[in-house]
Amino acid sequence: GRPFSWRRLVAIAAIPALLIALGMGLGGTRGELWLGQNYDPSYLYLFGALRLAEGEATSFVDHPGVPVQLLGAGVLRLRHLVAGEGALRAAVLANPESALRAVTTVLFGLQVLVCLFAGAAVLKRTGSLIRAVLTQSSALLSTTLVTNLLFFKAEALLASLILLATAIVVLLAEARAESRGLVRMLAVLLGLAIASKSSPEKQLAAAM
Repeated sequence: GRPFSWRRLVAIAAIPALLIALGMGLGGTRGELWLGQNYDPSYLYLFGALRLAEGEATSFVDHPGVPVQLLGAGVLRLRHLVAGEGALRAAVLANPESALRAVTTVLFGLQVLVCLFAGAAVLKRTGSLIRAVLTQSSALLSTTLVTNLLFFKAEALLASLILLATAIVVLLAEARAESRGLVRMLAVLLGLAIASKSSPEKQLAAAM
């Protein structure tokens, strides 16, 4: 593909910047996660992630939502390792909103980084700025995914998985030779998507 220029870099940074602005706007209107319907399923996932962080099995597998709970467990463990005092469970239950902010911040940051990476990867492989930006725009095509960016939900992780899968589909369409590595990566991403949400077909169709 064509070498990057600062103009092209600015262009592929536009959608991630829009995501950040959207996240800031949603964060200002969402309110605390214990309010009204905000708690479902964020608090259920929090308790499931806490059990996983303590080495126990999660009791919440409705979606089944295990990948996002595992990510949440990692965040809880790391957060407690860096700044926690006493037992992990006591620290989380004493201030669950703070724990949820840490997890949702990581999930949202992951979405922004994936959006930037996907655009850069497509731009580098294809040389097409239009394809790169359209790939990134898939992050904004599903209102279900967008409105759940700042919640501890399967959709928050699903957004990143779908965006990466979309980028790989674009790269596969451009590939001039067999790309088994990309096919394997796509299979893993779709497997994680199904494990995150048992019926992601609508979201996949909207994004692709």
